[in-house]
Amino acid sequence: MPKPTQKKNKAAEKWLENVQKDQNFLVGLRSLAKLKVTDVVSIAEKLVAGDTLEKEELSQQLGIAGEEALRAVAALVSLFSNLPADSLKPTQGIDLLASRKLIDKTTKSKLLRFLRCEEVSMLLADAVGAKHSEQATLGTVFPRIRGMWTRCSLIANFDREYAADEDVLAYSPTVRGFIPIVSIQIDLDAFGTTQRFSMGLTKAELSTFINRMRLAEKQLNRMTKKSTSSRDSLVIPSRK
Repeated sequence: MPKPTQKKNKAAEKWLENVQKDQNFLVGLRSLAKLKVTDVVSIAEKLVAGDTLEKEELSQQLGIAGEEALRAVAALVSLFSNLPADSLKPTQGIDLLASRKLIDKTTKSKLLRFLRCEEVSMLLADAVGAKHSEQATLGTVFPRIRGMWTRCSLIANFDREYAADEDVLAYSPTVRGFIPIVSIQIDLDAFGTTQRFSMGLTKAELSTFINRMRLAEKQLNRMTKKSTSSRDSLVIPSRK
């Protein structure tokens, strides 16, 4: 039976392996390091309250580009929600990333500055706890995404395909051109079993995919606001 320390080390290394595949997380951490402690506290409060974080609002509040702001928030959430809780604390995760030179010393010191802020840690621990409860409930109904990776490639387009019974040495096709393709790999947790599948999308298919996700986001935001509006209509005595 492996010792507890061995299990912790394996969990930490697995997390590190996943992090190295997710460049958005590492870029997001560098963006996160630019923020003020008060800004991080504000974001944490919104996450706990379940508020929708709009790109334009975040950009205005944080003074950085909208996409960069979203990456910073995503990295913050990931740092608390994807760490193996029994093996690494967020501060230890940052130390590990720095020791493997995945983040520089300046980024490390700035991240540790607010991770050691008790208010930030408590707020995000509450937010992540609620999120884990939500995922545990949904995990009994739907498969959940554990990881996603993308890559852009150029696929050669030949004037004719190779026939199964054709002499390989005689096959000499002409390359008509190259087709840009986005390959997507998704790891799913299907009720305790990890399943991996990949797909390739043309530019038009990718645009359709993005538009459908934006539509889903808009519908979800509308449903969330309506739900929040219904809750706000109740008179709840304030606690002093």
